Amino acid sequence: VHGEGANQRVACVDSLARVLIFNVASGELVCSVGETWGHGKLYEPRGAAFNSRGELYVSDCHLDQVFVYDVDGAYVRKFGSHGSENGQFDFPLGLAVTCEGEVVVADCNNHRVQVFLEDGTFVRTIGSEGEGDGEFQCSFDVAVGGDGSIVV
Repeated sequence: VHGEGANQRVACVDSLARVLIFNVASGELVCSVGETWGHGKLYEPRGAAFNSRGELYVSDCHLDQVFVYDVDGAYVRKFGSHGSENGQFDFPLGLAVTCEGEVVVADCNNHRVQVFLEDGTFVRTIGSEGEGDGEFQCSFDVAVGGDGSIVV
């Protein structure tokens, strides 16, 4: 969700490889992203979140990338690739954006969470594979609490 009052918007990922953005107050479709062939085309979007400026971040688990769209739904950039190194993904699912503008991505098959700056610069990883404290078996989703804590 982004914005306030009559300008508040919500992004919804659907099964047709697109993200629909609706006006919360009216329920009307504002725009959709990821459908058009080209650099911004999505194949299997899974997570979607807005930053404070209204840019939309979308994880695509087939392409192993995060796509960024501007306030009007135009493709801006993408980051990531397939792999297990820092900044690479293997089936990214949920994502969230912190108040500080960090993009937090659940990197499912790498059993970790990765944190990036808004421009896609890698910052750090959280967790590793396992069943103990701070370990994951396929991290599915992330959220940011009101206090800024990252919840997996």
